[in-house]
Amino acid sequence: MVSMPRGVCSIILSGGESRRFQLPGEQHVDKALYLVDGKPMIERAFSAASAVSSEVIIAVNDWTRASSYSMLQGARFVVDEGFKGPLGGIFSGLKSCSGDIALILPNDMPRVTDRSLSELLGRVDGFDVVTFILPNGALEAVMAIKVDEGRKLIELLKIHGRNKITDIYRGVPRLLLLSAAKLGISGELININTRNDLNLIELRGDFDSDILLKRDFDLNGFNGTDVQKSLWGTISTGDPWSEAIYYAEMGVPFLMAHTLLDSRNPEVRRVGHAFLRGLAIP
Repeated sequence: MVSMPRGVCSIILSGGESRRFQLPGEQHVDKALYLVDGKPMIERAFSAASAVSSEVIIAVNDWTRASSYSMLQGARFVVDEGFKGPLGGIFSGLKSCSGDIALILPNDMPRVTDRSLSELLGRVDGFDVVTFILPNGALEAVMAIKVDEGRKLIELLKIHGRNKITDIYRGVPRLLLLSAAKLGISGELININTRNDLNLIELRGDFDSDILLKRDFDLNGFNGTDVQKSLWGTISTGDPWSEAIYYAEMGVPFLMAHTLLDSRNPEVRRVGHAFLRGLAIP
């Protein structure tokens, strides 16, 4: 039985254009409103988030879009700010969050349940971020994050022109990856990017153990012996190898591949893309 922290808010990201979800010749579809078993995807995410948090914030890219989510009774809305992409929605949500812990989840994970989200919340003590590692080794945009640390981190990412979800995982000192396979919840974490994804029932792969990444550095001046094993070391030196080798040694090839994508050498970036393809991640 996991112990639940107090003061939890949830932030549902719903600002993307869902390009891969569209069909040729079809009128544009807001993926969040697409029905899965009779309910819009975003309503399913909202129900799971409402069960484990005292407030639910929907981060959208404009107020017109917010008006189409009237079925989400009690939700608060914020508009993405600061920079484009999901980090803009997370940043706006964290600024509006009144709790100490925030749950971040996308609008297109319709099978997620409060049980899965509770697993994240129950393990966040002692870590900056807790997320799931999927059976294929991927990390999705669903996490529990300490609000103060998250605000500070994303402000730093903005200064450095960073805008990827993976930058959160690479930029915090203390990250816990919970094995979705070990918990038996990988089917709940299927992200619907295309219409074909609606037919997926389970995710397969060999990643079935939790992974703890605890590095000795802080976000105030980046002091500590392990800063080179993080995003900040790669940014400061332009050399991704210390960080990439760390993830390889810890058994997180997904983050290793994303680190290689930051190399100034196109051949090294090519290796990063090859690793992601090997994990069946586009």
